[in-house]
Amino acid sequence: MSDTTTQTFNNATEAATSAGAADTKAGEAATSATNAATSATTASTMAAAAGSAVGLPAFAGKARHVLAVNAAEDGVQFDEVTQIVEEFYEFTDSGTWTVPTGAFGIYVEAIGGGGGGVNSDRATKTGGGGGEFVAMRLEVSTLPGTLAVTIGAGGASISTRNTDGNDGGDTSLGSLVVARGGRGGSGGVAAGYTHERGNGGGGEPAGRLVGGLSLPAGGGFSSGGGGSDGSAYPTNGGSCSKGGAGGGAGGSTGGVSQDGGDGGDGSVDSAASNGSVPGGGGGTVASSSGEYASGAGAAGRLRIWVARLEAI
Repeated sequence: MSDTTTQTFNNATEAATSAGAADTKAGEAATSATNAATSATTASTMAAAAGSAVGLPAFAGKARHVLAVNAAEDGVQFDEVTQIVEEFYEFTDSGTWTVPTGAFGIYVEAIGGGGGGVNSDRATKTGGGGGEFVAMRLEVSTLPGTLAVTIGAGGASISTRNTDGNDGGDTSLGSLVVARGGRGGSGGVAAGYTHERGNGGGGEPAGRLVGGLSLPAGGGFSSGGGGSDGSAYPTNGGSCSKGGAGGGAGGSTGGVSQDGGDGGDGSVDSAASNGSVPGGGGGTVASSSGEYASGAGAAGRLRIWVARLEAI
């Protein structure tokens, strides 16, 4: 083959190769265009689906919010970021209490009013009983928006001789929490008779005479009973942990309470002591002349602790 013929053959081969490469590039470009069109269609489809999703909120203007599944579990919603806040309320006077917004836990403690001591010249007489202590957790979902608060008054002192003491009043939060008042002291209890006068609001017994033996007043957790005067064997008021303590008999000391009010001291021919707030029973006065007053019981108290959620 001549040199001219060889050169012509080589040129034709290179031209064919270049044409094949051009066809390949064109195919790749067409494929890229197809892929781009497919991606755009997919993105458009996803955007349309997202825009029509149930419960999907707007993303603008939602600082201090978190994205959460809604209650129906068919979409999402923005919820406020919250913190737990603890609040405390104490009532020493009657009124009303409004349940705070966002409350989820409520704990209540109540103490009834203490009973007043008796004014007597008899050998058997008792101090006023201490007010009862009651504690309770409340279910928030069952509460009305506002509840009445009643603080039990202490039994008033007695200036008239041979007159029983006045009962203490009940402390309450609506009808849900009720702490009973202590019973007023008694000045006319026969020997051997177990009486209710002078009992603590929680039922703790007052001191009493049984067969000539003077038994001490009861006391414990809730409240204390008033002391009893068996002439030569007067007893102190009952002590307790949480409620009001009982008032002492004539010449005896009142009971002691760890968290509530102490009972008033009893006296002979001098004014008896009042019980201490909250719920302490009044002391007895033993007087032949009747010119001295018995001790008054102390008013009760209501305390409320609340845990609630508050937006940050």
